[in-house]
Amino acid sequence: MEDYQFNLINQIVLNGLVFEDNGKGGVTAHDGKQEGDEQGLANFVVNAIYKGTGISGYVANQVITSTVTGGDGNYTLVIPVELAGEPIEVQVVKQAAWVDISESDVTDPALNLVGKVINSSLTDSLMLVTATAGDYLTNIDFGKVTVPTLEPDNYTETEPGLAVLFSHKFDVDTSGDVSFSISDQQASPAGYPWNEILYFDANCNGELDAGVDGFVTNPTAVNADTNTQVCVLVKVIVPDNVPLHAVYNYQLNADLAFANTSETRRVSDVDTIKVSFHGAGELEIEKAVKNITTNGTEGRSNQAIPGDELEYKIYFINNGSGPITAIKLYDAVPEYSYLSQVIGCTSPETLLPSSIVSCSIITTDGTNAMSYEGGIEWQLGGTLAPGESGYVTYRVIVK
Repeated sequence: MEDYQFNLINQIVLNGLVFEDNGKGGVTAHDGKQEGDEQGLANFVVNAIYKGTGISGYVANQVITSTVTGGDGNYTLVIPVELAGEPIEVQVVKQAAWVDISESDVTDPALNLVGKVINSSLTDSLMLVTATAGDYLTNIDFGKVTVPTLEPDNYTETEPGLAVLFSHKFDVDTSGDVSFSISDQQASPAGYPWNEILYFDANCNGELDAGVDGFVTNPTAVNADTNTQVCVLVKVIVPDNVPLHAVYNYQLNADLAFANTSETRRVSDVDTIKVSFHGAGELEIEKAVKNITTNGTEGRSNQAIPGDELEYKIYFINNGSGPITAIKLYDAVPEYSYLSQVIGCTSPETLLPSSIVSCSIITTDGTNAMSYEGGIEWQLGGTLAPGESGYVTYRVIVK
């Protein structure tokens, strides 16, 4: 037998979880409890910050220690024992893509946090801890949900007296009620009777289908399991007497009231119409994406992981009553990706009607080659007659 001398250090240990509190799996959303299929969130920075005034060697708002949540969303902070009885703020650093939606119910005796943890707000990503020496506290949890999105902004040119149809998609991954509205209508020149009508796009095909699509009624319930996407159409009636080059725009709003909380979030798009002369062409453009690696379906948005190859396709059509010449299409390689192959002007990368007699590609930030990142311009020569259409494509790898 041998004797060893050692020092027993009575530290303070704080444990918790950062997770997606979206109610997935049929559980309650935004309640501060990880249940069902709610997932832990990695790579959130968690700080322990001294909020007292009277301990030698520490100053107010000093970061005592810091860590990053693991793949399952868990974190651990080890606090020096001399800070026993002192207020310490546990702070999860906010991220732009996430809404701070919930925190643990520290008044629940089952969590063993009563008298030791205070959260004055459930949506500030902060809790105040006053621990004693040797405390090993758990359940200091923070719930997040992804920011809802509304896309896209739209622009078109059209003739007086026609109706224009703009398509929008609202995406959400949590529970709540969404309401749609139009605001900030601006016309130049003013004084003409522009009008907008909001419709639900039940099958999200961008078309107003009789017997399928109806007027928007507010609010509409959404959830993370069965209803994560709401598509709407805005039908704009262009006045008959509006002058050439008149411009009209407005803001489409989607206001989400998160379930079981007073939190709300507004996302918006802006649509713009410019009036051309009678008999002019009207170029309509629509962009789609497909995950080539997973053989996914083509749509307005999708999911991908690093290393996946995505194909972006830009469709164009002349919806006007006159021809269009000298067409230029502009896009850019999305952030956090790069070209997987040279962009081409031949089939199947492009589909051009016979009236388009030339196609050239300009990459404004370098050479049209694999690994390129930057702007893209397609210059199409010839005449696009009314009703004629085509598309161009490019492929990228997600970093």
